[in-house]
Amino acid sequence: MKNKKKNYDFKLKNVRFIASAIVFCIELVTTLITVGLYYLLLFFRLMPEGTIISVWMPVIIFASCNLVGAVVASIFSSQILKPIGETIDALQKVAKGDFDIRLETETGNSRTKQLKQSLNETAKELGSIEVMRNDFTNIISHEFKTPVSSIMGYAQRLKSAELDEKEKSECIDTIIDESKKLSSMTNNILLLTKIENTGIVPDKKEFSLDEQIRNCVALLQNDWLSKNIIPNGDLEEINYVGNEELISHIWLNLIQNAIKYTDENGKIDVKLFEKDGNIAVEISDNGKGMSEEEQKHIFDKFYQADGNHSIGGNGLGLPIAKKIAQMHGGDITVLSKLGVGTSFTVTLPKNQH
Repeated sequence: MKNKKKNYDFKLKNVRFIASAIVFCIELVTTLITVGLYYLLLFFRLMPEGTIISVWMPVIIFASCNLVGAVVASIFSSQILKPIGETIDALQKVAKGDFDIRLETETGNSRTKQLKQSLNETAKELGSIEVMRNDFTNIISHEFKTPVSSIMGYAQRLKSAELDEKEKSECIDTIIDESKKLSSMTNNILLLTKIENTGIVPDKKEFSLDEQIRNCVALLQNDWLSKNIIPNGDLEEINYVGNEELISHIWLNLIQNAIKYTDENGKIDVKLFEKDGNIAVEISDNGKGMSEEEQKHIFDKFYQADGNHSIGGNGLGLPIAKKIAQMHGGDITVLSKLGVGTSFTVTLPKNQH
């Protein structure tokens, strides 16, 4: 970051130096023209010698040429140097973290207006990113604070000599559960950061998509058996080219979400098929469902449809799943109705090479 700032400052100094050099050249050319005109007049004997005119003519020529040079330099400064100076000052403020700076874009030539407009848009975008970063940091701090406080509280209780074995066991179980939440949240944040900083899909290879989905359902067997739910599968045999590990996160997150929000003896359907030249996976349940407002935010980081942590989770699973799908050129959509259930549809391009 420091090296980039040094390079940035060096470039700004170069711009100032070039602008100053141009003004100097204008003045130099003006002076040369003055000298040239004077000697031309002498050479062609156009200036009578020994007269007042011959004495004052060099002064008049020099003053006239310098006046023209000053006018040209002034025009250059107002049309070129002044906007550049304003832009440089604004860039320096942006570099120091002032993203509220905005330049007036009504005056100047088209290129200058375009330069100012670009700077305004960049400052606005950087400001939005800074707000999102601060919000993200605050949310992470809050999300980590809850389980850490819980762990500390139960650890303090364990130090009490008044607890019987059952109470100690409950404290230990709670500490283990909260530690698992912290571990899961940390892993999800690291995965989400990795995905957001990756421009291309790494380690692509061909694999059986239907087999992968079956394996993900099997991995979650304890979860759906604990609620007496038997997932129904209708999977076409489809091979896919992508990052096998990342794609598996989509199915695990969506199926876990369906189990979490479905009551005991509920129903979960998993379908894999081709549609309109794409691959589609539908994961639906007859659980609690969501309101229209909840559906608008369901893919936001740390958002939880139940509005609290009573059902568990950290609000990162669905944002991660959507990011992975988008990385592969696809997307995830949701349809839900309160008291009826929810259906997530994952769409992936058929040919990823």
